[in-house]
Amino acid sequence: MDDRLKVAVSAVLIAAMFVTAAGGNWMVFLVLTSMALLVTREFG
Repeated sequence: MDDRLKVAVSAVLIAAMFVTAAGGNWMVFLVLTSMALLVTREFG
């Protein structure tokens, strides 16, 4: 379960990086990153 969570968070971060590079919307990147960090802290 923990490994799956790490993979999911990594996928979200990578997707957020692509979105940021494509659209230049850094707010979306910050929100997704902070959410991913909160999730990893709760379950990690």
